[in-house]
Amino acid sequence: MNTQRFSYKLGLSILIANFCFFVFIVICKINDSLISDEFEKMLQLLVPIKSLYISLIIKFMSEHKSKQPTKTQYLSSGYVYSIVFIVASYLISLFVLVFLKIIQALTFQAMINLIVFVETVFGGYAGYMINNLFKYKEK
Repeated sequence: MNTQRFSYKLGLSILIANFCFFVFIVICKINDSLISDEFEKMLQLLVPIKSLYISLIIKFMSEHKSKQPTKTQYLSSGYVYSIVFIVASYLISLFVLVFLKIIQALTFQAMINLIVFVETVFGGYAGYMINNLFKYKEK
């Protein structure tokens, strides 16, 4: 698959999934599944972490939406599938952790600890992925 096209699609998918995740958290707050204090603590944890890579993805997408690559590079299907699997696993795990808290299978603190773990593991991978797929190219 074309690197730029894949990066754009992956970036869009990450943005949509994160938007849905934040809507999910807001719905949990509205339904009183999360109390105000828990809701605020989650936002204080997640917003700084997510804003880092989301801003890079938005910047990449805005700069490359209509550009045709000067040199077309292709990614192997194994690489593409591994990235999709890791990103999907990361996003699904966040939804599952919040859901487990809602059904009271996890305490709030356990959920936060697991979210920090998931974000840390994904953060290392995201740094690698963002550097390779969403790198800034000087004009």
